[in-house]
Amino acid sequence: MPVDDVRGLFAAFDINRDGSIQYDEFLRQVRGDLNQGRQALVNQAFASLDADGNGVLDYTDVMGRYSAGKHPAVIDGRKTEREVLEEFLSTFEQHKSQNPDGRVTPEEFSEYYANVSASIDDD
Repeated sequence: MPVDDVRGLFAAFDINRDGSIQYDEFLRQVRGDLNQGRQALVNQAFASLDADGNGVLDYTDVMGRYSAGKHPAVIDGRKTEREVLEEFLSTFEQHKSQNPDGRVTPEEFSEYYANVSASIDDD
């Protein structure tokens, strides 16, 4: 295969442009985006977490919807409930955002679930 073709193929799979191809990036390119049914469920989940309805998830949205009080790190005193909730929110920003800010957009939320969805064969 010509070197330019290899570079082009690598660039197509390296979605986040970090110079390496992660397993989820590979799966996403092979499997594609969320189907309509899955996207509808993701949208519904986002809307249910978005307590103030402003279209962005933040700490105040999830604190009333996600209980961190029984998280092992909270019980052990290693983390506060707020730290656990902020960590929960950060999981949705890792796939798309270069600058996590504790505010999750619908696009970041969908991107996270598109990566999860790529590894699930059957609805």
